[in-house]
Amino acid sequence: LPVSRVLRLLGYDPATADDSGLITTTTRPRTSRFNGITVTDLIGAGLLATGMRLVSVNAAWPASAAVGAAGGIEMDGKAYPTPSGAASAVKNGAPVNGWDFWAVEEPSGKTTLATLRARYLDAQGGGSA
Repeated sequence: LPVSRVLRLLGYDPATADDSGLITTTTRPRTSRFNGITVTDLIGAGLLATGMRLVSVNAAWPASAAVGAAGGIEMDGKAYPTPSGAASAVKNGAPVNGWDFWAVEEPSGKTTLATLRARYLDAQGGGSA
């Protein structure tokens, strides 16, 4: 499990050809802690703003995008409904967790969307998981 997590962090899919197929990118269970939290929620909480610039934290796949007005991610003139959809487009269709892939640049450094999502949850009183 730790190796799989490191591989995902580096932008690789740790799935192998002999995986059962029961857990795929589309059927992988979401954690109950973050289930249902969207970019729109982060905008509403003031953690993100429409038009805010996002950058990739994956040095192997550099990219930039912006927070869309509809709560999606806009990149190269195309709107993606989710961070993962935009990140997957950067990686030529490969599955990727967009919440960990995209970050905003702040004076203190890059802050991933996943970190902002956790801040949102903490502010809502749901920080214990």
